[in-house]
Amino acid sequence: MLQIEPPIVDDRSVPQPEEIGAPDLHIALKIEQLMRSLMMLTVNYLVTISNRSNRAVHDMAISADLITSSRALPTEQQLASLSTPLPPGDALDRIGPHQSASVSGRLQLPVSEIEVFAQGQLPICMPLVRLRMEGSDFEPELRTFLVGPGSPNAGGRVHPLPLSGPPGGYDNIRARALESVS
Repeated sequence: MLQIEPPIVDDRSVPQPEEIGAPDLHIALKIEQLMRSLMMLTVNYLVTISNRSNRAVHDMAISADLITSSRALPTEQQLASLSTPLPPGDALDRIGPHQSASVSGRLQLPVSEIEVFAQGQLPICMPLVRLRMEGSDFEPELRTFLVGPGSPNAGGRVHPLPLSGPPGGYDNIRARALESVS
């Protein structure tokens, strides 16, 4: 008698639940250099995107800008949102499952557009880097980072940027993620 056996199915070809939904992306911003000239505040940065999901992301466009915190605008208008117009930047074709990719760039803000605050007698500002990552197969990811001198302790606190003194570079500059809005 001939016995028919069920076919062997490769489980890897069946989409798993975590492969169907939104990818789990971790976005880190590293400030490589922050400089102030007589005309511009300049940030050189490195964005690392880690895909912690079990599926690849494709055709990612990364947009970014540099602003400073402002008393005149509500907080939600200062954070990256879907309605925030950001200039186009870099693109990544693909980030595979459990892989990372990085892009570097430069953002500039005219000194005349910096909102200056006073901390005692010291003029300061609070630079914000806003990022948007969009792809063909996932909803946009939005991030806003506060940029400034870091605390010497391990708490990750970022302090306002002092504007006193001559133009030049700043040391120990860090970025701290702020809560974004959709």
